[in-house]
Amino acid sequence: DNKDRLFKPYKDLCAHIANIILECNPRYRYPKSLASTIIEMAHFQSFFMNNLPSLTDFGQEKNEISIIAFIEDLVFSSIREMA
Repeated sequence: DNKDRLFKPYKDLCAHIANIILECNPRYRYPKSLASTIIEMAHFQSFFMNNLPSLTDFGQEKNEISIIAFIEDLVFSSIREMA
């Protein structure tokens, strides 16, 4: 499948996000890993919220805005430049 370039759109999206991460902090060591993790985490947290609520903090309120806030907090905490 990879040879047939079926994952190219996903790879392009991850590369774009990784570039944005590097714009925020050029010294961040794991931009590609964080980029792919952001996408996967968003899907998993939404799935957990709706189907396995005990695996997330969002199962009771069922509010996707809270998932976005969580991801933003995680990302910006991760890429913040330390003095």
